[in-house]
Amino acid sequence: MSMNGERAGRLPGRGGHDGKYSALFGSLLFVSMFVMCSRGLFEVAAGKAAAYVLQLAVWSVLITACLISRRTKPTIWLPLILFFVALFAASSLVSAVITLERQGLAYGFIYVFVFLYISIILSFFSGFRNPWIEAPAVQKAFVAMGILLAVFGILQQLGMIRLPGGSAVALLRPSSLTGSYLHYPIILALLALSMMQIHAATGKWRYIVYAVFMAVAIFTSFSRSGMSIVMGTIVFFYASYYIRQKIKVKMYLYVIAVLSIPVILLGMVIFAEQSAVLERIVSIVDLESGGNDGRTIIWTRVFATYMDGPIIFGDQAGLYTNITGNLLGGDARAAESGVLQHLVNIGLIGCLAFYAIFVFVYRAIDPSHLWLRAGVITAALQSFIYQSIEVFPYMAILGLMPVLSRYLAAVEQERRGKVTPLPSSPVGSPGPGALPAG
Repeated sequence: MSMNGERAGRLPGRGGHDGKYSALFGSLLFVSMFVMCSRGLFEVAAGKAAAYVLQLAVWSVLITACLISRRTKPTIWLPLILFFVALFAASSLVSAVITLERQGLAYGFIYVFVFLYISIILSFFSGFRNPWIEAPAVQKAFVAMGILLAVFGILQQLGMIRLPGGSAVALLRPSSLTGSYLHYPIILALLALSMMQIHAATGKWRYIVYAVFMAVAIFTSFSRSGMSIVMGTIVFFYASYYIRQKIKVKMYLYVIAVLSIPVILLGMVIFAEQSAVLERIVSIVDLESGGNDGRTIIWTRVFATYMDGPIIFGDQAGLYTNITGNLLGGDARAAESGVLQHLVNIGLIGCLAFYAIFVFVYRAIDPSHLWLRAGVITAALQSFIYQSIEVFPYMAILGLMPVLSRYLAAVEQERRGKVTPLPSSPVGSPGPGALPAG
């Protein structure tokens, strides 16, 4: 027995008293992920606003359960995370007050509440850890949700089911369970890259099959934002390997897996005569292509609006976001960029404080888990040109990546025959999931 009462040589969540609580937390995690990623289902029964409230409520239960658990301990990043979350909240409130005085609109307070909650969702599991949730259930939840979303998305494209949130032509832009054809591909992209990390940790090839299946679903949904996450993650993954000078023979397996994606896509294009798929991929970097031309015009206008304001704080809080319209039915405009959205809504301080949280999510992931770290980098950069930071499930999955990383670190140590118990002390002490610098 170790000093924290866990039996050495045993992965978290296996057997005994800990196994019972781990199963309970695992079930709660799966329900939370399902509700978060399946807004479309609940929207049919209760409406969009009620579905959003349900997402917040279920995730609040998960966070509260972790907070009151005796096994939850702070990580070394918690003080800095609390500082930046508090800075974000304070600067956002100031911006909301300025907006109320100048514009006579109180939308900013809703914006502050929602994004404060999103910042908590994103940062919570980087600031705290609990071995009951760092268990096999987190891996199973990632796998199950990825497969479910991809399957329902494909069924929707084939016209076999109807779900809310799809584009006018469901064949082109399905929404799957998410309730939005814009949300589906970016959520699935994070789950797909997670499959690659699970394969790297477990050595099981079925996870590469899952990753390729999800990637094909993304590319055939014609989503440039989803495509950019997949391709950006691959680029940063290989760049990290070269920088670390850790290229091994096993890397050829990843090359085969990655190259299989365009081969499969090309075959689908030839078979279905859907040359628009490849054209859509190329259009990601074409500023004059359909959709991108309008986006650049919006960026210019939003940046000009920001520069006309206080700069340090915002005076348009709640006016440039989809949140106002979705929750209140108010008149709001889209910034088409997460960075510009925060700048014009809450100013420079709030924007910097929010994006600082991505750094701690990155640092809370095991340094050897390059797929997950590459995904966090890509997700942050992708939000510069897409308005993805206000997508609840997208941010929640990013926030859960440190949990998946800690569990996979324990799996890797078991495979090497060097299992030691997960620490109950703050992260930074030796053991699986400890987070050394880098």
